[in-house]
Amino acid sequence: MSAVIERRLRNMTVAALVGLGGAVGAGGAPDALASQRQPDACALFTRKDAERVLGKSVRHETNITGTEASTCGYVAEKDAKRFVSLSVGEFASRVEASKAYTRARVNARFDGLKVETMHRLGNRAYWLPKTNNFEPTIVGDKLVIGELTVLTGRRVYTVYIAPPSKTKARDAINLVIAD
Repeated sequence: MSAVIERRLRNMTVAALVGLGGAVGAGGAPDALASQRQPDACALFTRKDAERVLGKSVRHETNITGTEASTCGYVAEKDAKRFVSLSVGEFASRVEASKAYTRARVNARFDGLKVETMHRLGNRAYWLPKTNNFEPTIVGDKLVIGELTVLTGRRVYTVYIAPPSKTKARDAINLVIAD
């Protein structure tokens, strides 16, 4: 994966979290969230998990941990157009997490994206067959990326996957949130 793609993955994480943290502007969440240590996405979603989801050998591309979220991404070793990434943000309360999840979903609809409710992933999950969080390119080819977001307790998880696959995104999130 090129440096441009990695930079855009980082920007995607920030964009997603700004969307998740959209509730931030609505009432004090930045202070509560900023003081909280975020879960390690790479501990939650390992290289082995990524290989299982993509069905190919992968290499680790991104490992970003900040005060707002943690992101871990993998790309297929022989096909840079195939990747999977997990972002997770843990909020100070279930209410703040719910607000962030709801705001991200509303923003996606407002942006004109197709938003599909996902079943069998708890009460709050949605799939975007095409995200607009960023537009990665590989050697001039734009990639289409799917996005699955799930709210569980105080955490909001987002899986990004290219090419988009609702089934593979669901498989990835199930590896992360399995009991």
